[in-house]
Amino acid sequence: MCKDLMNQWQHLQRVDDHFTTKKIANNQLQLKASVFIVLYLTFQAVAFRGQDESFRSLNRGNFLESLGIVTFWNEKVAEIIEKAPKNATYTSPRIQKETLHVFSTKVKKAIGEEIGDAKFCIIVDEAHDESMKEQMAVVFRYVDTESFVKECFFGLIHVVDTAALTLKKRTYSLLSQHCLDIENIRGQGYNRASNMREHWAEAESAYDGLTSFEFVFILHLEKETMEITHKLWQALQSQSQDILNSMHLVSSTKALIQKFRDDGWDGLLTTVISFCEKHCIDVLDMNASYVVRRG
Repeated sequence: MCKDLMNQWQHLQRVDDHFTTKKIANNQLQLKASVFIVLYLTFQAVAFRGQDESFRSLNRGNFLESLGIVTFWNEKVAEIIEKAPKNATYTSPRIQKETLHVFSTKVKKAIGEEIGDAKFCIIVDEAHDESMKEQMAVVFRYVDTESFVKECFFGLIHVVDTAALTLKKRTYSLLSQHCLDIENIRGQGYNRASNMREHWAEAESAYDGLTSFEFVFILHLEKETMEITHKLWQALQSQSQDILNSMHLVSSTKALIQKFRDDGWDGLLTTVISFCEKHCIDVLDMNASYVVRRG
């Protein structure tokens, strides 16, 4: 590496200067041919690779055979590929996968932007591939800007197992990567991943409970109460007890709790309502009629 570094002819500037406008155009044309074939095979949903891709093979796979058709009818592309260096043919399996990844990223970004902050449904199916690896297929159903219902395949996610918690975590990760809000899910469909439904339902139920006025009110009430009883709690935890001091703390704590009960309602309610409005939580109407329910 040191010798390479000292070799003036290998410096980046010299390598860059070596490329003429014609060579750059030829490289772009060569890459376009590969990209076009990847795009074509992707839309036709056919396999890229062949079982035997050697030059002696009678069938080198869809990608290389399609490239052969392009070079047969386009002498310019054929000449460029024939003269291309071994490390710059743009036809290797790695290049094919990288090109596919670029397409995939752009498609997912477009779907994510089209959904935006709108409501959508998620459809999940679990299956294993030919190598027996577990994978999860994800489909989104939503209404586009022109009011048409769309159902778009979003991708395959490889998972270590099909436990509901694993599938849920991978789904959360997928949604967050593309800025899709879990709260906007308005429908769920599962086939072999049906064990996720219960976990989603539990999560939704827990979320509804945590974002209710009642829950917020109880938390604030406990916070205020614990602040009053904190000094008494600390004193009672002490190894050496002063009974007179403890009795005094109990009496003063009882008095503070009674004062909070008599005079603290309005302040507590104002704090709770302010918190709920800040976090978009529905506030109960305290003047509404109370309805007795069973239990």
